[in-house]
Amino acid sequence: RNLCSIKDSAPIQSAQVIHGKIYIMSQRLCTIGIHGLTSIGQQFAAHHASSKTRVCISDEDPSFPDLVIGEYRNQTELDERDQHDVPLAERASRSMIGASGWKELVQRVEHPRKIFVFGTYGDDEKFRE
Repeated sequence: RNLCSIKDSAPIQSAQVIHGKIYIMSQRLCTIGIHGLTSIGQQFAAHHASSKTRVCISDEDPSFPDLVIGEYRNQTELDERDQHDVPLAERASRSMIGASGWKELVQRVEHPRKIFVFGTYGDDEKFRE
């Protein structure tokens, strides 16, 4: 996932490729974790990330968080295009990061940990339509 590290300013940042785009990611720990990306889990994550709360997401399908993050970033980057004075890593579009599973999710959430568990997107009736 992490392609390189760049020393821009504290904290150290890294780049991550999602759907062919390179994103700068801060290595700061997340405030909350969300496992299970049902439609409710996705809305919960987007709500908190849009207020610049750092959110780490995961799902039983390790490829699905990247899809959710890509869609979230596509939507929020349009609103941020005039925010040249805000560092990239501090924008709402960069407040949601993915984890490949439980172990990585737990490691990316600060103490005391706040982790919310929802069903997986495969169990969500909305995705069967």
